[in-house]
Amino acid sequence: EQIAQSGGHLRYAAMIGGLYPQDPLDMLKVEEVFGLSWDMVNAITPSMQLDRRPQLYGCEAQPQEELTQIAVGMRQKLSMKGGEIDRFLGYLDGLIAKNGTGWFVGNGPTMAECEIVPRIRSLRKGNRDGFPPDIVDKHTNLMKMYVAFHELPAIKAHYKGVPPY
Repeated sequence: EQIAQSGGHLRYAAMIGGLYPQDPLDMLKVEEVFGLSWDMVNAITPSMQLDRRPQLYGCEAQPQEELTQIAVGMRQKLSMKGGEIDRFLGYLDGLIAKNGTGWFVGNGPTMAECEIVPRIRSLRKGNRDGFPPDIVDKHTNLMKMYVAFHELPAIKAHYKGVPPY
């Protein structure tokens, strides 16, 4: 049976892999990170879609070059100090600091890290004009977690010892 929705897939994998907390409060904390991740995606999405699907935003008559300039401007605004991405990353960084272990919840990785690490990787790629590749760097707790995640034996083996960052 085919079942859609990546969030459900991640929860399923986390549950069978022991990365989804059984404690209700810890589960709620993991879900907070998951929700914040998708809030960040929702903030970014218009800037990623405007020049690809202008009809969604009532801009189908605008020239492609103009749409691209607007999209880059949107990403720059999102990325600036105090912008939406900075705000989300700062909040996530604070959650790691509050837990005090270098992880979002508990003493090791959970579904929360599995959700956020690809978002961080995507932001750091520097392959979208308007998103500076160092956007995450000032969020030291996030960066420490990102590096520690890639040092986990299973993750290191997957990437054959060469971190994807």
